[in-house]
Amino acid sequence: MDRQTLIQVLFESITYKFKVQVNQRVVKVSPREDGVEVLTNSGLTVQGDILVGADGVHSTVRREMWRLAETLQPGYFPASISDSKSTSLHQDPTLTFELSERSLALVCEYACIFGISGPTGHFKGGDAVSVFRDHYSCFVTGGPKGKVYWFIFSGLDKPRIGKDIPRFTKEDEERLATKYKDVEIADGLFFADLYATKMFSVMTPLEEGVFEKWHFGRMITIGDAAHKVRISLYPYLPLVSQICSFTPLELREAIRPSSRPLHLPMISTKPCNKRRVSLMWTYQHCLSGYKQ
Repeated sequence: MDRQTLIQVLFESITYKFKVQVNQRVVKVSPREDGVEVLTNSGLTVQGDILVGADGVHSTVRREMWRLAETLQPGYFPASISDSKSTSLHQDPTLTFELSERSLALVCEYACIFGISGPTGHFKGGDAVSVFRDHYSCFVTGGPKGKVYWFIFSGLDKPRIGKDIPRFTKEDEERLATKYKDVEIADGLFFADLYATKMFSVMTPLEEGVFEKWHFGRMITIGDAAHKVRISLYPYLPLVSQICSFTPLELREAIRPSSRPLHLPMISTKPCNKRRVSLMWTYQHCLSGYKQ
């Protein structure tokens, strides 16, 4: 399913559509006695009982959560890789040094080109093929109307961290696509065939990291804002869906009237969720030939 189609389905299921504010970005979060206040880039102010940050690997909500914690409860979040469990899965000794920004705990070892191509005659809806080789891998699946969704993952020359994680241009994408043009995806189908018939494509770095703490006060992060795992195979997708699924009972319990301060440690930060993400991280690197 295309991202645009998924967003449309989700939007159509919302009862109070007027509450959806588009083209808004969080710039500042302020705690209130009975909730949270958010300021957006357009000057809009929104108040609520809790704030759920699902704003990706470069999460502003996470950054604001760290900023507030530094003032209200110093030491709540670790300030460096060496004292943070967010990167304890990655044992590269060259990465154990103090950091000026906590977001530098994200590590990148792979780049990815993902795209959508027209029908090839090789894939029906739901068909999927994975190719695992030294330093690169591919995942291809069939979609509706003959569309083909594909990913190709390529190892970087060395692990990159924080601000050293590269950003890629179309020229970078084309060079990498040329490098892997002869990779055979299915009988008689090569990556060059998919790339030649692409309807959309983009190249992006694949940051990775599992942050030790995902919440503070009335704020919580989910998805890539809390844990970013390289999606080199499809079992990661239901994992994300499961972890990001709040039940109405959990939300109702979190925001119910109470004389005590509201905190959100139980909704999406259950130990089992962290263990699942950690195991998936290890599993994917074993499949792709990663060696600790």
